[in-house]
This record gives sequence, structure tokens and C-alpha cells, in this order.
Amino acid sequence: MERAGKRANRLRHTPIPDGVSAPRGSKHFLANAVQRLAPHEGIWIKDDGTKQQLSKDLAIELLHSVARRYNTNSYLASRADRFSAIVRKLKAIEKHADRLAQELRDLKDVTATVIFNAAELSRTTKTSNKIIDQADMAAIVPRGRRSSAWARRASSLSRTTLLVRELLERDRRGGGKGNKDKGGNVNHFTEDQGTPYWALFTDAIYIYEGFKPGKATGTEHGDLHLFVDELLEYATGREPKSTIRPLRKLLVATREQERRHARSQAINAELEEMLVKTDSDPNPDLTRFVQLSEEFRENEKAYAALTSKTWPHRPGPRFD
Repeated sequence: MERAGKRANRLRHTPIPDGVSAPRGSKHFLANAVQRLAPHEGIWIKDDGTKQQLSKDLAIELLHSVARRYNTNSYLASRADRFSAIVRKLKAIEKHADRLAQELRDLKDVTATVIFNAAELSRTTKTSNKIIDQADMAAIVPRGRRSSAWARRASSLSRTTLLVRELLERDRRGGGKGNKDKGGNVNHFTEDQGTPYWALFTDAIYIYEGFKPGKATGTEHGDLHLFVDELLEYATGREPKSTIRPLRKLLVATREQERRHARSQAINAELEEMLVKTDSDPNPDLTRFVQLSEEFRENEKAYAALTSKTWPHRPGPRFD
């Protein structure tokens, strides 16, 4: 876990220009959405088992964060390439960097020194001086029997792009996707992270259920529907298009998954209890155990199938 944590801390994220993530709508819409979570009292037991005291300040903080995330995701989704385009770029970089590395390895030390000296003599203006500094021309000269630093860099770049491409393709296959792009308006970001709408709907349902357990409904112009629309208008500053159909579809599938999850937990508890009893019973009746085991498998299969609706960009596990 420590190694994974250190690796995660080294990961860089796409720089987001100032102002991109900030909500663009009136705070009136945020206030309305916060009020729909009233009375802001009680304890929120989250999916991971942790507990949090509900409050109006917490509601404001969470909804403001969701609005910022929606704007950030919209920015990234609008600028992301399709998977095939990323693979093409990686292959091109791999090929050209390898060719450059070979040319630099073939460069004799005398010729490399001539190039370096000519570069130094070309420092005639501030612009040319800056260009030559950035090129690090001293690294083009071989050192003894070793190839030049630039040759090694180009070779490492080529090999690294190969490793990156293999990793991306392997991860994609592991997620049940082929190397070919899906049809429609999708790109690598939305295929990996989901659409901005999906993320906002998922967050909104989760928060609404946290503050008002069991009260969410898929009624058009109902409280949840208006809550989501107000959240979207706060994020974008624009009146949202119709959201009820995808919202209702996600809510129904989410509720069914929660029911399936609860049933699996109950079956597990009963199976564990039966196992304890069989330790002291030399001739246990295994009929109920077999029935429960089969029900558990079918329940988990149904749960996984719902993933195509609750997490449409990440297919669930197969139960062949």
C-alpha cells in the first residue's frame, strides 16, 4: 500500500486553466439545491462504513465540489483524444525517437564537436541564445565509449512510449474493451472516467441519499430531479436540457444494485452461521447451504449485469 501511495503522489494531472472549474451560475441555484437536503441533521453512514455528521455547511461544501468537478470533467472531455489517436501518436513518437537515437549514435565525436562549436558561434541574439540553451548542445557530444546523452535520451523516450502504449492497451483489454474505438461521441477520457453528466448524476444521487435516505424518486419535476437541475445550472450558468430519463434510469439501476448488495450480505451471513454449526454436526443437511450458494451466485451475476447501467464506461466482472 505504501508503494501504491507513493506512486499515486507522483502522478500528474492535466493543468486546468484558472476559472475553468469555478461554477458559473447564480448562488441562488446552489442555495435551492442545499435547501432540498434539509433538515441537514443526523449521521451519514457512507459506503465505506465511515460516519459523518450532516450539516448545512457540509451540504454547501459537497455541492460546490460536485459543480466544480462537472466543469472540470467537461473541460477535459472536450479536449481528450480518442484511444486510437493516442495509440497512433505513441507509435509515431516511438518510431521517430528510435530513428533519432540511431542517428545520434552514428554521429562521430569529431562531427558532434563541430556541431557543438557551430552552435556556440550562433549565439548572436537573445532569441538564438535561448534556443541553443534549451537544446543543450553539449549533450550531443559522445563521452568516451558511451553514446551521447541525447542519444540515450532519445532511445529511452522510444522505449518508454512503447511501455506506455502496452500498458494502456493492457488496461483497456482488462476493462473488457478492445483497441478499436467505440462509435459515437466518445474519447479516452469519457471511456475511462465516464461522461460529465454521469459523474454529476452519480454524485447527486449519492449525496441526496446520504442526507435523505430512501427519499429519492425518479418523478419528473420531483425533488431529486429539481435538485439535479439546480446543481447543473449552478455549475454551468445555463438552464439544463432534459435530464429526467438518464437520471431515472441511473436511479432505478442504483437502487436495484443496492438491494442486490444487501441480499448478498444477508446470504453470506447465513452461510457463515451454517458453517459454524456444521463444525459440531457430523451429518449436516447441506440442502439449504447449496440453495443459498446458488442464490448468491445468481444474485452476484445480476448485480454485475447492472454495472452496465450504473457504471456504463466500466463493464462489470463476467460470470460464465
